[in-house]
Amino acid sequence: MACKTKVEINAGFMAHERTIRDMISAECPAEIIHRNRRNIIETVSCDGLVFVVKRYKPRSLYHRILYTGLRSSKARKAYDNALALINAGIATAVPVAYAETRKGGLFQEGVFVSLFVNGGLIVDIYSPDIDADKKRDLCDALGVFTYELHTKGFLPLDYNPGNLIYSRRATDDRYQLTLIDINRMSTGKIPDIEESMRSFSQIGLRPEEFLPVLRPYSDLRGFDLEKSIYSLLKWRRKIRRFKGFKHGLGRIFGLRH
Repeated sequence: MACKTKVEINAGFMAHERTIRDMISAECPAEIIHRNRRNIIETVSCDGLVFVVKRYKPRSLYHRILYTGLRSSKARKAYDNALALINAGIATAVPVAYAETRKGGLFQEGVFVSLFVNGGLIVDIYSPDIDADKKRDLCDALGVFTYELHTKGFLPLDYNPGNLIYSRRATDDRYQLTLIDINRMSTGKIPDIEESMRSFSQIGLRPEEFLPVLRPYSDLRGFDLEKSIYSLLKWRRKIRRFKGFKHGLGRIFGLRH
């Protein structure tokens, strides 16, 4: 049964169309940097650029049906969200293209291509070896960046340290954050304090480390700092309980060991 692939390429990258199509069809030499049962992330160096290619496999027949016509694929969401973030002045990996492959009319795979973002991961704030001044500056940058995200109507649902890249700006030597892995995101509404702290809770900072991040954020939003901390801790407890429940079910059904 023949496969059909729909490809949409960012107009700014049409000069690389042949290369992009080869990347999508896995005909370019690539380096795998992450793989699990559903997703593969590769880097491809070509045409003087470094691309990131993320391949999304649906989890089940149900998801194949869902992404066939009832819901946008993860690849399409990542592409559309990237364009929306950039249009709002928020840094993310530049979207290059997305593709959706169907077989027998049923969704099989989504592919999202972006430019590689160089920098460190915000997870560095956990390191016991990090310089105190650098940690303070990164925490401040994280608070301000999250404020900009939320007040422009973006609420990432995978807001974890592995999805935030930092680098120094050439203009003022301050830290700039870039958000990646953006296929799961609520848009169009400024989150209230509960929604905001639920998002923040995914960062995973210890209670004593909350203040350097929450203080600039709460000041900018006009939130009471104590209420912010209380809400954040509440969401952290809920998330831990949910993860424990999910992992327990996984062990019962033999999905985890």
